[in-house]
Amino acid sequence: MKNEIAIFKKYMDKYEIFKVIKSKKIHSYRVAKYAVEIAKSLNLNCNDIITVINASLLHDIGRVPQYYFYETFNDLKSKDHGDLGYELLLDNNYNNNTILNVVKNHNKYHISDDLSEKEKLFCNIIRDADKLDIMFTQGLNIIGDNYFLPDEVYYSFKKNKMVENQYECTDIISIIRMLGFIFDFNFCKSLEIINNEDLVSKKINIIYDKFNDPRLKDIENILKDYISNNIYYKEGEDYGRIRKKI
Repeated sequence: MKNEIAIFKKYMDKYEIFKVIKSKKIHSYRVAKYAVEIAKSLNLNCNDIITVINASLLHDIGRVPQYYFYETFNDLKSKDHGDLGYELLLDNNYNNNTILNVVKNHNKYHISDDLSEKEKLFCNIIRDADKLDIMFTQGLNIIGDNYFLPDEVYYSFKKNKMVENQYECTDIISIIRMLGFIFDFNFCKSLEIINNEDLVSKKINIIYDKFNDPRLKDIENILKDYISNNIYYKEGEDYGRIRKKI
């Protein structure tokens, strides 16, 4: 853990003079908190929980060179921050392949099939924790006046699928995309955290205040049904995991 903390501090502390980098540093701490909650819900051992913490701290380390060189956090306008983090860690002679693979894959639409089962587990924990923090800390209001909801976005919810990142990034679509993260959650604990805070209704109501579209109520009901049908803690190897339909 000392090595991971040293790398984290080397880059995050040095560049936290940039307000946006400091926000990523704080985000990483919050991701670690959610990740530990998920790991404990799965009854992981102490060594695995330490790995989860280390991966949480380093998952967004690529944001530093991304902002430094490109002045943006938009992967489409710069370079994928998971790949940048992977490269930065290699440049620091970091050789924990598990965490390297987690950092590289944590933000991909689909994680690589080449990962081991343990690596996939850690990666999915970080992906859930990352999405949880994004959902709770972003999309808290609507500033713009571009109010519309493409049919393709709506139909993603009808199919219980995440919304692909290819639509104009209005405040409304950004919030709707966040809600679509729910379909990509891997663990019951993640859904439980969302459910306990009634986050779905809170996000939908933010949009309702500006844009009263009947499809929003349908999206809300779809998500709540999905959550209620998938919060369970089954015994055996599937304990705490969401069994997704293919």
